[in-house]
Amino acid sequence: MSSTAELVGHVTSGIFPDEHTPLMAQTWLHEGDDITHDHTFVEMAVVLKGTAVHRTIYGDQRIGAGDAFVVVPGAWHAYVQSRHLLVYNLLLGIELLQRELAWTREDPLMNYLLWTGPAETERRGIMRLALSRPMLRRARTLLDAVGQSTQAAASSNRAEQIGRLLLFLSAMAQQLDRRDVAVRKAPQQHDAVVRGVRLLENDLAKCWTLSTLSEQLDIDDSYLVRLFKRSTGLSPIAYLARARAERAAVMLLRTDLPIADIAADVGWHDPNYFARRFKSHFKIAATEYRRHFAHGTG
Repeated sequence: MSSTAELVGHVTSGIFPDEHTPLMAQTWLHEGDDITHDHTFVEMAVVLKGTAVHRTIYGDQRIGAGDAFVVVPGAWHAYVQSRHLLVYNLLLGIELLQRELAWTREDPLMNYLLWTGPAETERRGIMRLALSRPMLRRARTLLDAVGQSTQAAASSNRAEQIGRLLLFLSAMAQQLDRRDVAVRKAPQQHDAVVRGVRLLENDLAKCWTLSTLSEQLDIDDSYLVRLFKRSTGLSPIAYLARARAERAAVMLLRTDLPIADIAADVGWHDPNYFARRFKSHFKIAATEYRRHFAHGTG
């Protein structure tokens, strides 16, 4: 066992035991204060025992056994004042989500668990769940199975890894189903939204407008806006802005590129405009974000 602080500054390929299936499940013991950090992967953390304060962009929350979190790339957090805090961490590489798990965007519950839920404005990339004791025991059993499969010599074991992972994700998604009526009634994502999200995320630097996106999708502008808002809660352009801000946050922490270059890479070529949009999303200036969190000094 170790502390998640050891993950800071490592690239994804240095974390996952098998590059073919970027997936890992392992327990980590925390004592005292961790380094504030972000990830380039999706983290699902389940607190097994102990207590701590979970520090995130929206403040400090006391946590204990049964608390669980979904943390998306670009969102930062830390466990402080930890006392025997044992956390089961499931790490999902973005490549895995975009490849074998791409269909999760089209499933209402999985989409909410992995994509739209953590991305809602009030969550800022971190979604908290509360697990009952029976669910906590089941979650640990399922995570143990995922962990065992990832420790095997690997690419030939890929189907088993994905299968065990899906059992855990399904259990967590069903937990959402019991807790949130709105999620249960969420409609399946329209194909135009799925394709539109992929187009935007695959080319953030492009000078997207609503018209250029709707033309590529062969769909009416106003109808596309309604579809996006129904599925993501945002218009296509607002969704693009959020994706740009989150990508910029990862680059601020993972590269030494000048902020102006990062701004251009994500499609905001005016540094002043980038500064305003980044601060609007993260409630902190880009320079301060990098200074506080790039080296764990926050």
